[in-house]
Amino acid sequence: MMLCIFSTTCVMANLILSSSLLWILTVDAVVASGCMEVERNALLTFKSGLVDPQNFLSSWEGEDCCKWRGVACSNATGHVVKLNLRNRNSCYIFIEECPCLSGEINPSLLLLTNLEHLDVSMNNFSGTSIPTFLGSLKNLRYLNLANSYSSGTIPPQIGNLSKLHYLDLNSEFIYPRNLRIDDILWLTRLSSLKYLDLSIVNMNTSTGWLHAVNMLPSLKVLHLADCSLPGISTSLSHFNLTTLNVLDLGGNSINSTLPPWLRNLTSITYLDLSSNEFHGVISDEFLRLSTLNNLFLGYNGFKGMNPKALRYLCNLRSLDLSSFNIGGEIMEWVEMLPRCVRNNLQTLYLNDNNLGGNLSGWLEQMNSLTDINLGSNLLSGSIPAGVWKLPNLIYLYLYNNSLEGVVSDVELSYLRKIQYLDLSLNALTVRVHDDWVPPFQLKEIFLASCQLGPNFPAWLKSQSQLEGLDLSKSKIADTLPSWF
Repeated sequence: MMLCIFSTTCVMANLILSSSLLWILTVDAVVASGCMEVERNALLTFKSGLVDPQNFLSSWEGEDCCKWRGVACSNATGHVVKLNLRNRNSCYIFIEECPCLSGEINPSLLLLTNLEHLDVSMNNFSGTSIPTFLGSLKNLRYLNLANSYSSGTIPPQIGNLSKLHYLDLNSEFIYPRNLRIDDILWLTRLSSLKYLDLSIVNMNTSTGWLHAVNMLPSLKVLHLADCSLPGISTSLSHFNLTTLNVLDLGGNSINSTLPPWLRNLTSITYLDLSSNEFHGVISDEFLRLSTLNNLFLGYNGFKGMNPKALRYLCNLRSLDLSSFNIGGEIMEWVEMLPRCVRNNLQTLYLNDNNLGGNLSGWLEQMNSLTDINLGSNLLSGSIPAGVWKLPNLIYLYLYNNSLEGVVSDVELSYLRKIQYLDLSLNALTVRVHDDWVPPFQLKEIFLASCQLGPNFPAWLKSQSQLEGLDLSKSKIADTLPSWF
């Protein structure tokens, strides 16, 4: 060990050592107190710009902001790294009527220089535009503004967040829906992005949207539902989206044949192309995506599908072929499904397909089903006892067919998990005892044109979670009970 007393080098070394110790002691003191003063003040300034009808931020007082609700700090540095103010109330459709945060996002957040996670989703900042200064929070990895803004242009400054892994700007549950992107090029700078949701954002001028997305090689999840996309490129010079697990392009009125590059989605598990104008032949190459768990192709211009073509999709759990012009006998069609698909399917949508026949001999054998939609077909006969005994049913939609017979409380009592039941527009009679108490809690029940009367169904009194109810033309000749 060298002993130094008066040399300039030694003096400088001691000064550096002293400064380092002072910095370490200062940081330790700050961490010990649990909150940086400048960051605490920044949060209080941010709070002052908010309207908080539920007192969500009532804990925002005292010295230690790291203990405030929605705030998280680094154990190593004491800096605020996470701000999660997501509204947890069940507020959908009209979020402006919800007891949630409103007001404006104050630029004081810029003082949170180590912030990595910002979530203000499901709140109501619809009177303002998305702040451009958010693009200066350079350490952000996670940004969720979903259903918080309803109008204005998404600022291209968001493209400055080069460390971003997660970006959710969808506006599914907020009105009016006028959020838009004028130029998508800023997206190409988010090279670390893994999750992107721009659903309901108007992108009708973003002709280069696919090429921009294709420049995000780490992307795993892409939601662009109901974006008014101006078409789709059927060719890409180089395909980068080989890590994509989820692709959602539903509801865009895309008029095209299926792009050949879809067959390169070798990691895809969820594919939604429903409610577009895709047409032409569904190629064998497309149906070799063996990783698929969920396939939604309903409401397009396809002309039927041979179920044998699904033989490579043994991992399939959800299949939507609504309005596919299938026709013929439903049992014959289902029996051509590969056995591995039939045994594993949890969701099956075959509504609006002119399918005839009845439900016997096939439906009760698909024990994994949770969601069934066979509405608006030509089905006849009674509902077999085995259908009611399917152990996992949550959704059962059989509306607008020619089904007949009696549905009693004995059959209905098997439906312990059911939440959505639609038997409307059939020649069915629902006959239950006056003192029957169902073992389920429905959210929607539609029994229009079924015979329920003449008494008002007393068993509905137990259904405390109902959101939708249709008993029209059900031959009820009774006064409404006071409990209703």
